Order: sequence, then structure tokens, then C-alpha cells
Amino acid sequence: MNRVSYTWMLLSMCLLWHLIIYGETNEAEVLDNFLKSRLSKKPSSVVYSWAWLNEKTGNYPNYIQPQDGSMETDKISALPGQPNGVDFNHYSGYVTVDSKAGRALFYYFVESPDNSSTNPLVLWLNGGMVIVNHLSL
Repeated sequence: MNRVSYTWMLLSMCLLWHLIIYGETNEAEVLDNFLKSRLSKKPSSVVYSWAWLNEKTGNYPNYIQPQDGSMETDKISALPGQPNGVDFNHYSGYVTVDSKAGRALFYYFVESPDNSSTNPLVLWLNGGMVIVNHLSL
């Protein structure tokens, strides 16, 4: 056996010895201790309330800019590599939420091919840092 093999064997034995001596707790106990420690602490500063969001954004309740004619211009006729015969409509564009500040949400919307009034749909919104952080929680 060469020197590398002896080194690996020695490291493996040291690790095994360490696990035998200090590894008395099992995974369930470690997880339980972790969960208890998370519950005992105050909520993280990452979790924001709607009141905080309204305070930071200026509290614009029900504030929507007119989007006249956007549906026709935002309709996607075909995507690169999209197969022929796709039987659903999909749209992509920006929805203005604050024209004075130049704020808009990017959206990608896919209609159901069968019955769009009852079937689920896909709506992807992507905004600035504040919006992304709050929607991903």
C-alpha cells in the first residue's frame, strides 16, 4: 500500500473513533434540538408583515394603472423552439404599478387550452427586490 492509502485509512479511523466517542446523539435528536431552538427564538427579520410592506412601498391600496390594449400587444405568437400546433394562448409583458416611479411587474401568463374559466392557469410575476423577497417567502 502506498502512502496515500495509509493516509486515507488513518483519517477514516480517526473519523470513526470520533463518531464512536462523540456521536451519541442520533439524527432525530439533532433535528428535534434544531426545531426547538428555532421555536424559542423571536421571528426572523426576514419575515415581513403586510404592514411593513405597505410602509416601505407607500401603501398604494388598489392602485392600478390603466392597461388599455396590452392584451393584444402582449400575446405571444410563438416561442423559439416551440412545436407547431400549440392550442393555448400565452402572454408576456409588463404591468405598470407606479408610472411616476417607473415601477412595473413582469408577467408571463398561460391560458388553459380546454376551459380557461374553470381550469388552473399559470401566472408568473417578477418585480423588483422588495416584491421578489416577499413573494418567495
